[in-house]
Amino acid sequence: MKKILFAIAAVVAAFAAQSASAANDTPGAVYTLTNAASGNAVAYFSRSAQGALTYVGQFATGGNGTGAGLGSQSAIALDDDGHELYAVNAGSDTVSAFAVRPWGLQLQFTFPSAACGLSRSRCTAASCTS
Repeated sequence: MKKILFAIAAVVAAFAAQSASAANDTPGAVYTLTNAASGNAVAYFSRSAQGALTYVGQFATGGNGTGAGLGSQSAIALDDDGHELYAVNAGSDTVSAFAVRPWGLQLQFTFPSAACGLSRSRCTAASCTS
């Protein structure tokens, strides 16, 4: 599982590394979802100024994944200031909100995806309609 997460994070980091290069090679973080049906989690990797990734850990979302690929790059998102992270739990139709801390992520709450106008019945593998 770590190898798959690392491969996904490496692809994301390649794009992030290009952005970091344009932003004076600053260190950062890479987040991805496990999407495990038995309990979804956010996998967190720290990214050095040179783009190297270091696995930090996983943080439970309090929801379930589907156990398959999500087909969406928007299943996990940071807010504009990078202090809050939102993760989709496609298997339980919920969204988890995390506070981004220096040591990792802190789960704040999990709410039904219908509360933000999304439901599995209105979503396909590639997009959601409103």
